[in-house]
Amino acid sequence: MTLPVPTELLRSILNDVGSLQDLLTLRTTSRTLHALVTPCVFGSLNVRDTPESSSAFLNLVQSENVRPYVKTVTFRDSNLQDSEDGTELEHDSESDPPYSGNKEVREKLVAAFSQLGSLPSLDTLHLHFNREWNEDTWIGLIVSSDALVFQLEVFQALASISDALSPRLRTLSITSLIASPRDTLTSPSFLALFYHLECLRLCVLSDRDSEAGVFEWPIQGFWGSTIPTLLQATARNGTLRELTLWSDQPISCAPKPIFPPGLAYPALRSLSVRFVLLNALTGIEDFVTRHGGSLRRLSLDRCKVAMSSHTIGLSWAQMWHRWATALTALTDLGLQFEQPMAGPNKGRQLAYACGSHEHGWVGVNLGAPEDPRALEAFRADVEARKRAREE
Repeated sequence: MTLPVPTELLRSILNDVGSLQDLLTLRTTSRTLHALVTPCVFGSLNVRDTPESSSAFLNLVQSENVRPYVKTVTFRDSNLQDSEDGTELEHDSESDPPYSGNKEVREKLVAAFSQLGSLPSLDTLHLHFNREWNEDTWIGLIVSSDALVFQLEVFQALASISDALSPRLRTLSITSLIASPRDTLTSPSFLALFYHLECLRLCVLSDRDSEAGVFEWPIQGFWGSTIPTLLQATARNGTLRELTLWSDQPISCAPKPIFPPGLAYPALRSLSVRFVLLNALTGIEDFVTRHGGSLRRLSLDRCKVAMSSHTIGLSWAQMWHRWATALTALTDLGLQFEQPMAGPNKGRQLAYACGSHEHGWVGVNLGAPEDPRALEAFRADVEARKRAREE
């Protein structure tokens, strides 16, 4: 049956249909509507780690009628709400139960992920894993938790089809990425997934029950080795435009900088960093400066300048002055400093941190006298540039 209505008008009407069930019903009423509705319904697949969702996901990626239309795949742990993407890692520890994946569900999900290379239009992949990861004993370093095993299985599945997926993958988000150095994450086939990205979001999850020193090496090893390797892979073709790198606890790395010297993305427009300390070991100050001609948006969330024995070396004022000169394209500056709701520092802005790699970092209510004035001047420059562009 051919409908006596212009195709463009039908598309406009279908765009206003908010119910998925209504769209599925319309899809069965005529060949014309079937052809128009199918891309709308299957352009974005939302997947959960449940028996029903995993089975449907596997069936859809195996369907020749659906494959051509899938552009986005979003996996969201079943403990996350539909509106959550897993980036709020500092949540109530009792709000989410530990991951306890059903083996059959995991196998179906991994099987489906291993077939994403057959989706010719897929360019966006979001992976929002469970926000709880606890290794209760030292044996956890040898016998991995279910949460970590599941992540590695998904990553291995994606690595197995990177030759087909990598050339068209433009956006990759991984939230609750477990901070555990593993060969899978630095294998050539997995790194290939990063070669052509335009948008990368990594939100790293550390062991919530760790104490200073006990799990220090896995966490610091991950940030000082795995993360730099991933970032360098992303720089291979110079296509990256947006980078988000968030931690759930203050990170200052050894043995390598997070942002290695010389790491650059010629097209980078947006950078968002959370809980990464600013010092020579992270390399963030120089990284931001290197992108002064392209960076338009900079967001620093609870980032602090690392101090030694309450002695300020590099100050925020020095960075504000340097960036005010270097960031000639910046028009959007987002800053959020830690302000405790209780304790001796209640309501105070903690812009600096004292500590070490071995024993952790603590925010302190210290700062150089010129910090506020330098920041005010920097903000004024950014606002002036924004107004000039709008005019």
